[in-house]
Amino acid sequence: KLHFYLQLTFVALHLNTDSPDWNDQGEHINETVWEQIDNSIMWTGARKVLLIVPICLFVLTMNFVGYDSSWQSLANIAMVTLAIVPKMPEMHGVRLCTLRRHYE
Repeated sequence: KLHFYLQLTFVALHLNTDSPDWNDQGEHINETVWEQIDNSIMWTGARKVLLIVPICLFVLTMNFVGYDSSWQSLANIAMVTLAIVPKMPEMHGVRLCTLRRHYE
Protein backbone atom coordinates (compact mmCIF):
# COMPACT_ATOMS: atom_id res chain seq x y z
CA LYS A 1 0.00 0.00 0.00
CA LEU A 2 2.91 2.34 0.65
CA HIS A 3 4.16 1.85 -2.89
CA PHE A 4 0.74 2.56 -4.38
CA TYR A 5 0.33 5.74 -2.32
CA LEU A 6 3.81 7.03 -3.16
CA GLN A 7 3.47 6.30 -6.87
CA LEU A 8 0.05 7.92 -7.01
CA THR A 9 1.16 11.08 -5.22
CA PHE A 10 4.37 11.30 -7.25
CA VAL A 11 2.43 11.26 -10.51
CA ALA A 12 -0.32 13.54 -9.20
CA LEU A 13 1.92 16.15 -7.58
CA HIS A 14 5.21 16.09 -9.48
CA LEU A 15 4.52 15.00 -13.06
CA ASN A 16 1.29 16.84 -13.77
CA THR A 17 1.78 20.37 -14.99
CA ASP A 18 -0.69 23.07 -15.93
CA SER A 19 -3.37 24.65 -13.81
CA PRO A 20 -6.85 23.38 -13.03
CA ASP A 21 -8.06 26.99 -13.13
CA TRP A 22 -9.19 28.00 -16.62
CA ASN A 23 -9.00 31.72 -15.80
CA ASP A 24 -5.30 32.01 -14.96
CA GLN A 25 -4.33 32.88 -18.57
CA GLY A 26 -1.47 30.36 -18.68
CA GLU A 27 0.40 31.70 -15.64
CA HIS A 28 1.02 28.21 -14.25
CA ILE A 29 1.29 26.24 -17.47
CA ASN A 30 4.83 24.99 -16.74
CA GLU A 31 4.44 24.45 -12.98
CA THR A 32 3.67 21.14 -11.36
CA VAL A 33 0.80 20.78 -8.94
CA TRP A 34 3.27 20.76 -6.04
CA GLU A 35 4.74 24.08 -7.16
CA GLN A 36 1.27 25.63 -7.33
CA ILE A 37 0.20 24.65 -3.81
CA ASP A 38 -0.04 27.75 -1.57
CA ASN A 39 1.49 29.97 -4.28
CA SER A 40 4.89 28.23 -4.02
CA ILE A 41 5.36 29.18 -0.36
CA MET A 42 7.27 26.40 1.40
CA TRP A 43 6.50 24.93 4.82
CA THR A 44 2.82 25.86 4.91
CA GLY A 45 0.32 23.56 6.63
CA ALA A 46 -0.79 21.78 3.46
CA ARG A 47 2.78 21.17 2.34
CA LYS A 48 3.83 19.91 5.76
CA VAL A 49 1.00 17.37 5.76
CA LEU A 50 1.92 16.18 2.26
CA LEU A 51 5.53 15.80 3.44
CA ILE A 52 4.80 14.11 6.78
CA VAL A 53 2.28 11.51 5.54
CA PRO A 54 4.82 9.56 3.39
CA ILE A 55 7.33 9.63 6.24
CA CYS A 56 4.77 8.26 8.71
CA LEU A 57 3.70 5.57 6.23
CA PHE A 58 7.36 4.66 5.71
CA VAL A 59 7.99 4.30 9.45
CA LEU A 60 4.86 2.17 9.86
CA THR A 61 5.81 -0.02 6.90
CA MET A 62 9.37 -0.48 8.12
CA ASN A 63 8.01 -1.37 11.54
CA PHE A 64 5.79 -3.99 9.89
CA VAL A 65 8.65 -5.61 7.94
CA GLY A 66 10.92 -5.49 10.98
CA TYR A 67 13.68 -3.14 9.76
CA ASP A 68 15.51 -6.05 8.15
CA SER A 69 17.78 -5.71 5.14
CA SER A 70 15.51 -7.47 2.70
CA TRP A 71 14.48 -6.28 -0.74
CA GLN A 72 11.26 -4.91 0.78
CA SER A 73 13.18 -2.52 3.00
CA LEU A 74 15.33 -1.35 0.10
CA ALA A 75 12.25 -0.84 -2.06
CA ASN A 76 10.58 1.16 0.73
CA ILE A 77 13.66 3.35 1.15
CA ALA A 78 13.81 3.98 -2.60
CA MET A 79 10.11 4.82 -2.79
CA VAL A 80 10.12 7.21 0.16
CA THR A 81 13.19 8.91 -1.28
CA LEU A 82 11.33 9.43 -4.55
CA ALA A 83 8.43 10.87 -2.56
CA ILE A 84 10.44 13.23 -0.32
CA VAL A 85 13.24 14.58 -2.53
CA PRO A 86 10.97 16.31 -5.10
CA LYS A 87 9.24 18.15 -2.25
CA MET A 88 12.42 19.82 -1.00
CA PRO A 89 12.78 23.59 -1.64
CA GLU A 90 16.00 22.99 -3.57
CA MET A 91 14.05 21.02 -6.18
CA HIS A 92 11.55 23.82 -6.89
CA GLY A 93 11.42 24.29 -10.65
CA VAL A 94 13.93 21.52 -11.35
CA ARG A 95 12.92 19.04 -14.06
CA LEU A 96 14.90 15.80 -14.07
CA CYS A 97 12.76 14.12 -16.68
CA THR A 98 10.13 15.93 -18.64
CA LEU A 99 7.29 14.00 -20.16
CA ARG A 100 5.70 17.12 -21.62
CA ARG A 101 7.26 19.95 -23.51
CA HIS A 102 7.52 23.32 -21.82
CA TYR A 103 5.54 26.16 -23.23
CA GLU A 104 7.08 29.56 -23.75
